[in-house]
Amino acid sequence: QGTYYGFTSYSNITATIGAFDCDEHQLREGFLIHRMFETRYYLMALVALFYRATLLDFSERSALVSKQLYLDQQDGRIGVDNIRMASDLRADFLHFSNYWHFDELANKDEELEHFTLQCREYRIRPMKEEVEEEIEKLNTSLHTYHQFRNTEAINRLAMLSLLFGAGAEKQAQH
Repeated sequence: QGTYYGFTSYSNITATIGAFDCDEHQLREGFLIHRMFETRYYLMALVALFYRATLLDFSERSALVSKQLYLDQQDGRIGVDNIRMASDLRADFLHFSNYWHFDELANKDEELEHFTLQCREYRIRPMKEEVEEEIEKLNTSLHTYHQFRNTEAINRLAMLSLLFGAGAEKQAQH
């Protein structure tokens, strides 16, 4: 239809080039692109940009949390703060996914198509899936680490029980 979209990480531009009349819309009614962005289309563009900016932020935050976990695990300092950091990130992402993110914002086919095109160009779905996967990997990594620590603690307890049990048995024989 001659509509072009351009964007950076946090802004966009939409332009119509080459056609004055578009389907049943005539130039005498005003430029279609201007009319489109006076109401819902403008709001849909803002929502799509909000999704993109939020997902970029989640991507950055998950990279920072992952780096911190890696450094703390190397130093043997994984603790409650690390768990809280990863849990907060996961909770924030779940809140975004369940409360703020919608695949459909419009009830008219033309508006829905416009929003779908914007989300496709901004890579909203693949970005969301990628961030979700990274956050789940963080959660799995912490879970695996704590399973390993629990196994170590149980093994130490078993060894102590064996030593004290043998000492108690020897004491009982005397």
